[in-house]
Amino acid sequence: MSNLIHIEKAKKIIDDGGVLIMPTDTAFGVTCDVDNSDAVKRIFEIKGRELDKSFTIHIGELNMIDEWVERIPYNARKLINRFWPGDLNIVFETYRWVPYITKKAGDRNTVAIRLPNHSVPIELSKHLGNAIIGTSANFSGKPAAYSYEKLDPEFVNMTDGIIEGECGKIMTSTVVGFENDEMDVYREGRITRKMIEKLLT
Repeated sequence: MSNLIHIEKAKKIIDDGGVLIMPTDTAFGVTCDVDNSDAVKRIFEIKGRELDKSFTIHIGELNMIDEWVERIPYNARKLINRFWPGDLNIVFETYRWVPYITKKAGDRNTVAIRLPNHSVPIELSKHLGNAIIGTSANFSGKPAAYSYEKLDPEFVNMTDGIIEGECGKIMTSTVVGFENDEMDVYREGRITRKMIEKLLT
């Protein structure tokens, strides 16, 4: 595939405000530096995402969570210790407001964060010293891609390339959230509600 690039070139493209497709521990994702608002908006436009939706962010190391979250609920810490790095997105209350990344939930702002179990997003995030966008590399409403062959060529052509690597093939990440320290499972994936509730009881 002619638009494949290696990780070192990917770092330069991300530094310059580019948008790239990357392998993750689940499906292929499309990514950029979260602090580059033009690149984030570009991903929003490429995906054709609804205005009330937000993007999950990936961090390369646990201490990056401090840039977003002031207080981690006790049960969230238990989930982090057991399932990160891995295919668990946790929605936290955040003290920040960043368009396309944070979301209004009543009188709170929230952000979905994941420490993925894959070298590519981890290396990109560590290179930037910052979080990266971690949304799936597909047009909104279309299936996620787990191999190069399943990536939509039209979608690929709207980005700046595909970073070399294979996906982890986990079909769906789990999404949980906390409100007043009470947990809810918003989406069940390989990490099931039963597994989570067993850990927290």
